[in-house]
Amino acid sequence: MIRFSDVSFSYGAKPVLDGASAALPAAAKVALVGPNGAGKSTLLKLIDGSLPLGQGEIEVAARTRVKRLEQSIPDASLSVLDVDIRAHDELYALRQLVADETADPDALADAHYRRFVLGDAAADAKASSILSGLGFSSEALTRPISSFSGGWQMRASLAGILFAEPDYMLLDEPTNYLDLEGALWLENHLKHYPRGWILISHDRDILTTTPSHILHLSHGQTTLYTGNYDRFVSEFSARSALASKAAEKLAAKRAHMEAFVERFKAKASKAKQAQSRIKALEKLGSVETIAEERSATITLPRIEPLPPPILTLDGVSTGYEADKPILKNLSIRIDQDDRIALLGPNGRGKSTFAKLLTGNLTPFGGELRRAKKLRVGFFTQHQVDVLDGEDTPLEHMRAKLPLLGPAQVRARLAHFGFDADMAERPTRTLSGGQRARLLLALICTDNPQMLILDEPTNHLDIASRQILAEAISTYEGAVLIISHDRALLDLCADRLWVVENQTVKRFDGTLGDYRASVLGQKDSAASAKRERNKRTDRQAAAERRQALAPLKKTIAAAEKAMERHTAEISRLREKLADPALYDTPGSATVVELQKTLAEAQTALETAEGDWMAAQEAYEAAAETQTV
Repeated sequence: MIRFSDVSFSYGAKPVLDGASAALPAAAKVALVGPNGAGKSTLLKLIDGSLPLGQGEIEVAARTRVKRLEQSIPDASLSVLDVDIRAHDELYALRQLVADETADPDALADAHYRRFVLGDAAADAKASSILSGLGFSSEALTRPISSFSGGWQMRASLAGILFAEPDYMLLDEPTNYLDLEGALWLENHLKHYPRGWILISHDRDILTTTPSHILHLSHGQTTLYTGNYDRFVSEFSARSALASKAAEKLAAKRAHMEAFVERFKAKASKAKQAQSRIKALEKLGSVETIAEERSATITLPRIEPLPPPILTLDGVSTGYEADKPILKNLSIRIDQDDRIALLGPNGRGKSTFAKLLTGNLTPFGGELRRAKKLRVGFFTQHQVDVLDGEDTPLEHMRAKLPLLGPAQVRARLAHFGFDADMAERPTRTLSGGQRARLLLALICTDNPQMLILDEPTNHLDIASRQILAEAISTYEGAVLIISHDRALLDLCADRLWVVENQTVKRFDGTLGDYRASVLGQKDSAASAKRERNKRTDRQAAAERRQALAPLKKTIAAAEKAMERHTAEISRLREKLADPALYDTPGSATVVELQKTLAEAQTALETAEGDWMAAQEAYEAAAETQTV
């Protein structure tokens, strides 16, 4: 069991935790949730002792092994398999002992017995199985960990903590470095883990299927809920509603009493009652409402429509060396209204395919045809990491749009949730989610007709992921998504493509079917029904987009007319303001200009009326379709 009470912690003058308290049962599977910056990672570091406790008490039951997922590898010279074994501190120490030729014979005997108890004979096979589940090939297990990228090193570190099987695992965003297949395997592993864990994650599916408890951290304090994330949302919403009603009643009562005191405190006959009301007011105190956690908006740009198809591949092969193609025989068509999820384990060619579509790779053979005016926006986590940390979002956007004025540049940033203050902060001070939104804003500056999004939800909280999904669903261009976030794929993708056997082909089935194929198991009838419902929802979303498209075009046409008439009015007023125009008395030119100005003003009013009517029709139709 883990218990903490009245825990407070600050970074300098900034308080993070303020009297947080909770008691976690033994072997509980706890998801730690809350807004970004609330102190979730800090709490994990306090529990395992990585940070010194400032105030309060943290109690871990005797003989309870707690292990936190580290962001670094202990020894770069170790092989991948040895990294896993080393994560089990006792087993690794025993292996070191028996390898010591100078060790005491009695100690060696005890060590051999303890290794037997820990199941050392099957340890390598067990570690290999975990590494395989997270995507490592059998050949990779003997390679030094230093030969892998940072993301794969983090996978090895995650495999190590899973192999060590502590009584409580502390996992901070473990899926950020996984592909969809690895995330599916991890979800299944966590669900059947025999001990306890505390997990920080924004993966809605994992939060729904694996935890026994939800620990909510907000405003420095924690509240423990029983059940999964969906149940937490329901209970949290109910508590929020009750708290809001209680606060409204209290405010009304306070206002009534204050009005009474104000009216009668000067009258002798009412003075005693007024004093009584004043004392009652002091006792009322306040009802703390549960603040609704909102995330910044994301508004993707309107685009110039293109005739279909926007991309066609016919027998294309590509890669990085002409004699060693990564992908072959690609015969694919993409239209502007396509919503595609690209599936397949890392290393099979998903990123290669994305680079081919963006033009960063050229075909070795076959034919790739693209619409002449096609613009593609490409989002990758690598681009997020290389943003200049000293430049502000405003400076980044000015560099992309040098011809726009300051107000227009700020307006572009505002569409992606950057207010005036945030727009002028150095990028290095922004959170991971804020930097991801900045990159999305930058790749949308030329209004691309196709977006390729490679893991766009890493570092985004659940609310921001929902907002991104809503933005994608209303975007009028084509979208290709590479992501381990099944909730995002469920909401946004209506076509599934899988990269396998050096090509890309359509997957005939749902994400649930794909999950079953990855895990080698059949879903239950209830799960299959849920997936059929999701497929129906995706089809309905596509139909909604199609139904709303004409109204969007009407709105766009009205906006262009308003811009045109506004520019004409400005031009005419500028001419009429020229003193030289009035040098000739009774000039017919003045009368003609005034008449044209009146016509332009009337036309503007008509266009504004058309825009208002179309906007109201669109909002009414959108609201009807979401009911």
